[in-house]
Amino acid sequence: HPGIQATVGTPGPTVEYPWPVIRLAELYLNYAEAVNEYAGPGGTAAGLPLTALQAVNKVRSRIGMPDVQSRFAGDSRLLRDRIRNERMVELAFEGHHYYFDSRRWKTVETDMNRTLYGMYVEQVSVSAEYPKGRRYTRRALTDDCQGAWKPHMYYLPIPDAESQKMRNFVNNAKWN
Repeated sequence: HPGIQATVGTPGPTVEYPWPVIRLAELYLNYAEAVNEYAGPGGTAAGLPLTALQAVNKVRSRIGMPDVQSRFAGDSRLLRDRIRNERMVELAFEGHHYYFDSRRWKTVETDMNRTLYGMYVEQVSVSAEYPKGRRYTRRALTDDCQGAWKPHMYYLPIPDAESQKMRNFVNNAKWN
């Protein structure tokens, strides 16, 4: 795979990326999310014939997955949850999609303020119950390791050096 070439500026250097910058599946999922919010599961946008539901199903069918179940197809709230799940599955391990998605969806408070758990591994004697000599135990992390997301964290602070260049600028109150 020779990579993707992009020309930056005119004239400018050619930058070669050995990985795809954006995949077609992400474009379909972006489209599905936007159209579902705008016009619902059966709606279309920008004169395109593809509905939000069809866009999600196109991504799923590519790898032999069945279409989204019909019980999710009639309600934009239900399809929203399916699209979000599809994004998490399809785009896992490809950058920071979940981080930016959860900020955009404003679900971080719910996601990060739940109890976080860790896996503890103990060396034990090899037995029928522990054939590899390890016992795995799921335990809640200590309080100092738990999430502490606050609503003002959705908005990044503007550095003082930049904010002082603007007249009557008031930074996000929680960051002052």
